[in-house]
Amino acid sequence: MYIKTDPYFFPFDELRYGQKKFIFAINDALENKKDLLVHAPTGIGKTAASIASCLKFAIEKDKKLFFLTTRNTHHRIAIETLCLIKKKKQLNNLVVLDLVGKKHLCKQTGLGLFGDNFNYHCSLLKKTKQCLFYKNTYNNMHELTQDAKIFTNKLLENIYSSQEVKEMCNAFCPYEIQTSVAKYANVIIADYFHLFDKDVFDSCFGKSGIKKQDIILIADEAHNLNSRIKSIYSIKFSSKFLKNIIEICLKLKDNYLANIFEKLYFALLTEADLMQKANRNTCEFKINKGFLINIIENTAGCDICEFKILVEKLGQLEMQKNENSQYLINFAEFIDKWKIDADGFLYYAVLEKNKEMFFEYKKECIDPGLFAKDIFSKIYCSILMSATLTPFDMHISTLGMNKDNCACLKLKSPFPKKNRTIIIANNITTKYAERNNKLYQTIADYIMSIKKSTNGNIAVFFPSYEFMNNCLYYIENLEERNFCLLTEQQNMTKHQKEHIYNLFKKSSYIHPFSILAAVVGANFSEGVDFPGDIVKAVCVVGIPFEKKTIETDATIDYYNKKFNYNGWNYAYIFPAINRTIQAAGRCIRSEKDIGAIILLDNRYLMSKYRTLLPKDWDDANIVSSNYKIEEHLKKFFRR
Repeated sequence: MYIKTDPYFFPFDELRYGQKKFIFAINDALENKKDLLVHAPTGIGKTAASIASCLKFAIEKDKKLFFLTTRNTHHRIAIETLCLIKKKKQLNNLVVLDLVGKKHLCKQTGLGLFGDNFNYHCSLLKKTKQCLFYKNTYNNMHELTQDAKIFTNKLLENIYSSQEVKEMCNAFCPYEIQTSVAKYANVIIADYFHLFDKDVFDSCFGKSGIKKQDIILIADEAHNLNSRIKSIYSIKFSSKFLKNIIEICLKLKDNYLANIFEKLYFALLTEADLMQKANRNTCEFKINKGFLINIIENTAGCDICEFKILVEKLGQLEMQKNENSQYLINFAEFIDKWKIDADGFLYYAVLEKNKEMFFEYKKECIDPGLFAKDIFSKIYCSILMSATLTPFDMHISTLGMNKDNCACLKLKSPFPKKNRTIIIANNITTKYAERNNKLYQTIADYIMSIKKSTNGNIAVFFPSYEFMNNCLYYIENLEERNFCLLTEQQNMTKHQKEHIYNLFKKSSYIHPFSILAAVVGANFSEGVDFPGDIVKAVCVVGIPFEKKTIETDATIDYYNKKFNYNGWNYAYIFPAINRTIQAAGRCIRSEKDIGAIILLDNRYLMSKYRTLLPKDWDDANIVSSNYKIEEHLKKFFRR
């Protein structure tokens, strides 16, 4: 339902009831400097409601509005919303900056050669004055050139996406141009790391004078914030990395360091072999911080800090030689970060033996709140929103937020319940102990029954690639196949992902219909829209728990100690159910969509899991065979 309205900077003529509650809650949070967590299912119109409310307040109070999201599609939606607001409210002075990673803005040719060492090469080209785009942007006083100022003023007049700015910057560095706009911007659309990574924030906004206390944060898809902050502060290095360092040392004719790194490689190889002999049932081994430092010092024959200085000196020579690598500098930085004492980190080794031993040493952040709490305590206020942001206590606790300063809002789905059906199979479970060929055949039978009774595409999400392939074996070997099977693969490129999506979309109106087989939490279960008739049914096979690893166990133990024995829920159960809800959300994307959501695991009927599912799923239909599901779906889609 809608109501006529024109509040604040809302860009549309009608305001949904869910949006009205959302806007009231945002205004209260802004007025009282509170952090607001909003669980808002698809269709509420989160972007329009949040930006419209916060923008008016930000302009009036001279604040900066940061709209952070990890997905390009959500960048585009935010830009479109702001363009509508600017036009409707005639905000001619509204300045919007759409910022992506520096590498994605660079116009240098041969960018692919830089690999993961882009920042190093960017710094090198600027330092040696070899980047023409940078030279055209700044003069010797590190001030914008006259031509760059003229171009920047043009950007202040209209709203452009980062890609449009890149295309327009024929002579200038798009990244430097955009960051120079930051001090004038009312709104900055960016990624999480632009705020939560201190080094990136200082690099992007240090010269703009933006103060954290003047930032109003909107975090889109905020259920991802926890894992994204973890990844920012985690580090690792591997045997492959060490081999590359040895090659670089030899190229630079430093036999002394080459010899040390070679000894270090074999010392770590010996330790890896000893670890595996001590316990052949695992490939992950918890270590302490000093374990690796002691091996490096014993091998180098000097203090870790002295060794780091030697490595850095050769790294400088590496820069002078303009080698297409940054291994020595990276290793020096790794040493710095590894030896920093901090709670909330797990130190461990990963070992794999095929033709030869592969080892990897990791310092994994398991407590993102250690870093996030500093941001939340400094910024003016934040709006965290997602379709899966419950239980609220979990997110408040793990992100280090001040519970007494947090408000929470849970909104209902705006879509008619009659347009969808929920089905749970009670005769099947994907528990590890129950997995066998009979189970895989049964799941394949369920999938084929869903396909037969659904006049359209279906998407099936599995808990892992291995489990998926075991089930697909019984589908791929069917003699008669009147459908197209599209299968997600591990480590897909963006192009491969788009290709499968386009084939899936095309098959919704050009037969045969398709079955998309994918994995929960990978490429297609989040952040991908299947609007209209692209998908008629979504099936989630099993409960997508994280694979039990040394990191999972350490996180559970850590959270148990820190959050009153809630480790199992916070690190294992709650995230798994939220992944199910995210995957299921691919089905119904508008109030006109009609579809089915099927859960193949009887554990969804257990109270400890069912209470975590959306309340409007309480009308779920329970079936005990694939024949029953076929019967139910035929009846539903014939209505």
